Amino acid sequence: MLCDLCHKEVAVIHWAVVINNTKTDLHLCETCAVKRGLISPEGIKLKELLPLIPHTPEVDNIKCTKCGLTIDNFRETSRLGCPNCYIDFAAILIPLLRHIHGSIEHIGKKMKTSKTSLPKKSNSEIKMLHTIFKEQLKESISKENYEKAALIRDEIKRLDIE
Repeated sequence: MLCDLCHKEVAVIHWAVVINNTKTDLHLCETCAVKRGLISPEGIKLKELLPLIPHTPEVDNIKCTKCGLTIDNFRETSRLGCPNCYIDFAAILIPLLRHIHGSIEHIGKKMKTSKTSLPKKSNSEIKMLHTIFKEQLKESISKENYEKAALIRDEIKRLDIE
């Protein structure tokens, strides 16, 4: 999708504004968003989005099973404690990363001197994510944590689309 303003670059910022019960969507490239002051020239930072994490008992009780990091620790520092945090906090991290980058898949940039391209996500990686999410979904449902289960279900659907 091209930028609604310049019609030249790919839109990476999707802005929704509601005025008098009318929703207006604006799709902007990074250059136009910076020019209009919607984002800083450095881009969107994770720390700026941490307030978007809902304060519900289900979310507030998320804790890493390996290092014990809590969601409150993550909100304060915007840092994870160990590799397992990425799995235990997936239902929270994936929407944040999607909001920042527009995707959860890191494609990266090719170095000018590099002659090789970055590998694409393999089917085994996608299957691994499916397995992790399905286990988390079953656990959330068994604990009657339906809000977290809904977040995980949505991520499974997005993974199927990509």
